Amino acid sequence: MAASSLICRIEFGCAVCEFDANAGGSGMHREQIDGMKFAFHSDIFKYRKGVVNMLFCASCGVKNCAKRLGEEESFPQFCPSRREEIQEFLACYQDPETKRLAQASAVSSMDNRESRMEQTVNFARNAGFHKIGIAFCISLADYGKSAAAYLKREGFEVESILCKVGHHDRECIGIIDERKKPMCNPVAQAEYLNRSGTELNIIIGLCVGHDSLFMKYSHAPVTVLIAKDHRYHNAPAAFFDEGMKKAGEI
Repeated sequence: MAASSLICRIEFGCAVCEFDANAGGSGMHREQIDGMKFAFHSDIFKYRKGVVNMLFCASCGVKNCAKRLGEEESFPQFCPSRREEIQEFLACYQDPETKRLAQASAVSSMDNRESRMEQTVNFARNAGFHKIGIAFCISLADYGKSAAAYLKREGFEVESILCKVGHHDRECIGIIDERKKPMCNPVAQAEYLNRSGTELNIIIGLCVGHDSLFMKYSHAPVTVLIAKDHRYHNAPAAFFDEGMKKAGEI
């Protein structure tokens, strides 16, 4: 039996796009709204009063939300900033712990001349943290050592844990590796720091996915000091500066 039509409507500013989400079955849809191209998967739509709830900030050409207060213009009709639930999210900042971290964040990164390391120290101090954990990758062990020494000089108590802790075979997670390299163990990294009572944990170079697992299991807030990128020397933004330009995608 052929699937019935499911007409969805997307509004972007004054532009409107309607399409059949069931056309061609489950899969990618490509539409153009007000001169901008969108690609989205039919299986991840959320519906509310017959309208597709899309988050399209990366494609927005207005970005009124980032303008100085009082200088903003008209928001796109379907902008997340205009939705009712935004007030619900704002109320979350009344939680004492959330408010404390939000205040510390707001005042810690105002000086654009400071490095990320310096701003991390500012954040930790403004939040009232005294004990900091470092979860680092073996390939960035020198940076882990340097960061620990720097934080200690700044007056913090530091706990550090290596990604290969436990020295387990990857067969423990069902992976056969003929190189016999021990598996990375982000869960143990997080749990050791939890038991050490760290108040803020810093990631230095954990692999993609391992960083996600570490964040999942960490009890303390987590910030990333160095994001590992083998090709671009731990500077992932270079992919867009160089790689995508070569491909003609930006």
